[in-house]
Amino acid sequence: MNGRAAIHSSARRLLFSDPLRPWPGLRAPTWRTNPVESFFAQLKRSLDGTHHHLSVKHLHRYIAEHDFRRSTSKVSDTERMASLVEQSDGQRLTYAQVRG
Repeated sequence: MNGRAAIHSSARRLLFSDPLRPWPGLRAPTWRTNPVESFFAQLKRSLDGTHHHLSVKHLHRYIAEHDFRRSTSKVSDTERMASLVEQSDGQRLTYAQVRG
């Protein structure tokens, strides 16, 4: 939000301002947009750097892959691979399914 902070003025209204908060009595929100912005910025860099061409048909797969990588970024590669194998047990994706 370019250095701006959203401040709740009531249950139904948001006041967008800079971080100085000159309005006493208004509480700052407990949510932040930085993690969401970071996720999509990294997703864009990942897609630009890895896939080079995207298919709208498979966009959900690209996002799921990025979500898995981001969600398991704090674990070792061995643990990540074990989790991937465990989640894929009983799953089958054929070429015909991909081509649709």
